[in-house]
Amino acid sequence: MINLAVIADVRGQGGGSKALVERAVAILEAGAATDPEALANAYNALGNIVRNEGDLAGASKYMRRALDLYEQPGSDPMGRLSLLYNLAIILIDQEQYAEAEPLIREAITLTEETQGVDAAPLTIMLSSLEQILVWRGALDEEFAVGERRVAIARKHFKADHPWLAGALAAHGWQIVGKGNWQQGEALLDEGIAMFRRLGDTNMGLLGALRYLGVSQARRGDVALAFATLDQAYAYCRANTGANKLMCATIRANRAHVDAMRGNGVSALAEADLALAELRERFPRSRDEQAQALVARAAALFALSRFDEAVAVQHQVLDDRELVKDDGVRNERQATLDKYVAAAATAKQ
Repeated sequence: MINLAVIADVRGQGGGSKALVERAVAILEAGAATDPEALANAYNALGNIVRNEGDLAGASKYMRRALDLYEQPGSDPMGRLSLLYNLAIILIDQEQYAEAEPLIREAITLTEETQGVDAAPLTIMLSSLEQILVWRGALDEEFAVGERRVAIARKHFKADHPWLAGALAAHGWQIVGKGNWQQGEALLDEGIAMFRRLGDTNMGLLGALRYLGVSQARRGDVALAFATLDQAYAYCRANTGANKLMCATIRANRAHVDAMRGNGVSALAEADLALAELRERFPRSRDEQAQALVARAAALFALSRFDEAVAVQHQVLDDRELVKDDGVRNERQATLDKYVAAAATAKQ
């Protein structure tokens, strides 16, 4: 019955597949003691279906039920591994990083124990761990994980592969964060070129282009940065299925660079639209909201509305949760100092 549901889902008959799995779950729940792993598989299948429907909370509920059944002695470790990873990803998608971290770490440990410390699947699992480490500000550990991820990916993927491209782009950005623009952007360029050869026009390519554009802006090449981010945002506009959080963030970054070019009017309009979308659709994405606020402040500065720029930049810096990276905090503090000085000069 579950196999039939999978076939129905592949054919786009989502409602039919869900009904089949729900029926299978009801039957298996009645005899759960006799075949707990079959019930766990049914919960897993139902969780994936409701996840595809956009119900992440419902997906988490079913995945947890499945994982609980794999707590029993003698359970298949590979089945547990799959569920640990699936649930962790769903929790990350809901920005429940604290709950996701022990799950992804256990999945990594199980993979190392069963497949080796440099097994290919670790490439994608370590990517998820990096997201969590960024969230809690453990950037040195994130850098080490990123370095390991690239080494594993290069070992296993001699030709173009999305896991290798993603590892290169992510670690390139980490290197940029250490102040090594040249080496970091070289890895970003390598990852972007690989994504393009693979035909990726969504999350992987968009994220890498965003990293590259922000890096270019930070080292002062504003024209090149705007061209890079404008290209990324063009992909967002052309692809309605593109990741909405990523695209809203790119819009904010593009507005910031546009303000740096002196285009205050267009930059302010775009920054405000990005901020509104982030607050409405992604209320827990604080870092992304901070980027939109910084863009808004830059636009106000470009319009010589210095006091307003100071107030908005203060709004970012006064909330520690918006800026966990000390390097970014120092950069934004320096920008605030510039705004304060401009405001004081204007009043003389």
